[in-house]
Amino acid sequence: MRVPCRTTPCDLLPASVARYGAIGLAAGSGCAAVHQGVLFLFAGVLVYAWTSARKISVACRGER
Repeated sequence: MRVPCRTTPCDLLPASVARYGAIGLAAGSGCAAVHQGVLFLFAGVLVYAWTSARKISVACRGER
């Protein structure tokens, strides 16, 4: 059964505060910190993709 998604003002207020707070923190931390964070994020995505592909490949072969 699919539950309809309903957005209420009670949901939008904390979401908007968090969004603008995160933008403010990123702007205040400086360019170098933001670039380093993005590089670590991309590295983490690559490691996740590699380990996921490895799990699927091992599962297809029936190995442990």
